[in-house]
Order: sequence, then C-alpha cells, then structure tokens
Amino acid sequence: MGAWGPAIFSSDTACDVRGTYEDMLCYGHTPEEAEAQTMKEMEMDRLHPEDDPDAWLALAATEWRCGRKLSDDVRAIAMALIDQPIPTDLWKTEKLRLSRRKALDKLRDQLNAPLPKPKRLRPLPTIHSPWQVGDVIAVKLPEEEDCPALSGKYALLLFTEIRTSKVSRYAPETMTRDTPYFVTYYWWGDDLSQCKEVIDRQVFMAKDSSVLVSRDVEKPIQEIFRSYALYKSEMKQYKEHPVVAHVDLPDLTEIKSKYHYYGGYGLSERATLLFIQYNLLKCTPLQLPLYAPAQVHMLYAD
Repeated sequence: MGAWGPAIFSSDTACDVRGTYEDMLCYGHTPEEAEAQTMKEMEMDRLHPEDDPDAWLALAATEWRCGRKLSDDVRAIAMALIDQPIPTDLWKTEKLRLSRRKALDKLRDQLNAPLPKPKRLRPLPTIHSPWQVGDVIAVKLPEEEDCPALSGKYALLLFTEIRTSKVSRYAPETMTRDTPYFVTYYWWGDDLSQCKEVIDRQVFMAKDSSVLVSRDVEKPIQEIFRSYALYKSEMKQYKEHPVVAHVDLPDLTEIKSKYHYYGGYGLSERATLLFIQYNLLKCTPLQLPLYAPAQVHMLYAD
C-alpha cells in the first residue's frame, strides 16, 4: 500500500485503519472490539510493530481522536515508533524528513494529552436509487476550458443494473446503499430532441480492444460499463437529471459475460461526469443491441 505524504494519515494503510476502527464504533461496537477487529483485519503484530509502523501510528491517532479510549499498549507502541529515526529509504529528502518529524512530534503531543471529547461519528446513510433499471437519463457535463467540444453538453446514460449492498460490513442488514450501473451512449449535444434517434441507434461508449493475459488464455475485452454511488449530499443533484426514456431491458447476463465493467464506488457526481466526458473523447463507438426498438418508451417532452 502506498504513501502520498508525510502526515500520519497520508497512506492507504493508515486510512484503512481509521476507516475500520471508526466504522466499528459507528455501528455500536465497543472501543475494545473496534481495536481488536482493526488489528485482526490489518494483521498487526504486537511483537513486531516495526514491520507496520503506519498501522500502529494510525491506530493510536484514531483512538485518541475518537476520544473513547486509548489503549496503554497501543500508546506505548506508538510512542516507541515515534522516537525511532526517520527512515531515509522512505523519506528521501531533508524536507520530507522534517515534515515527517513534525507530524510525529504532533502525534506525540496528542498522545501525552488528555483524551478530547468523544468524536461524533455519523453512520453512512441508507441510500435508495431514484432510478430504475432501464431508465435513460440526460446528464449535463461539466464546463471545462480544456474540453470545449463537450463542455456543458448533455450525455445520455442507460442504467443496466442496480446493486444493493450494506453501507458498511459492520452495519445492520437493513442499512443498504443502491449503486446504479450504466452504459453511456456515444453521443453528446445541446438538443435533447435528438434522444430518440440516439437511443434507437444503440451505439455506446467503448474503449479500444485490449488483451488481458491470464495463465492459459488471451482474451480481447471491450470495457463499456461504469458505475457510481449515490451519496446523500448529492441526491438533489442526481434527481435533477431528467429521465428521457425507459427501456424494457431483457436479461443482459450473456452481454455482461462478454464485456468487462467496473464498479466505481466512491465517485462523486463531478468525478463521474468528468470520467464520462473524458471517455467520450478517448473511446470508440460500439454497436451493442441491448434491446429492440419496440422496447423503448420515450418520456422527454421539450
């Protein structure tokens, strides 16, 4: 796992530690249970903490910041690691080593101070998709100076699947999040009156064929499916995207078995739209007949 800066939480490992510990507290577990589960998942060895210093420093920092309980042994291990020399193989310049030392000294001061008030931890919200499988929506692409051809244009997305999963592995079964998966029509423009023609053509955004090599097979792949999560703070924006049509989709299992698609969990709306915008410029069109024309029900009225 990588580090992108000298701060305590500027690494994948540290962020995973914080996420696991705080999620456990969010959904009713005790600090002792949160600590034990975090150490188990991150495979943290009390006898050899020097093998994973980012995890131990992050655990001590997270326990202190959450304000519930800072374990004596976690604190002792973190303090010992803080006092170690800054490794020059990781922090190659004097500037980086000074920044890392500053972050460690700040953590030492925190661990020597009384615990703060318990941090308010907000569970992830239950999120229900405002769309259904088969809905075609028009999204407005971002205004981008370096992308004038698509800046502010409409794009059309067809939802092919909506998956439901728990918002967190530690959450109750009733706390779920819907994630829509979609294909992007190979079209952009200002005039939504063209929607029917675009939808009838069934030409979608696709990357050039590539070859994925496994141990015993080489197989060309077209990457066309994308997804994103609906976060509560963005629900209003998502609902403003007009549904222009609905398609009665057949079973797409065979189609999906032929094409590779990604689950883009964690993307914000802007990130998703920029992603679509970029790929519309870089990708090639793919004729992919997912449905018959008779299955299209136009809803948009100018």
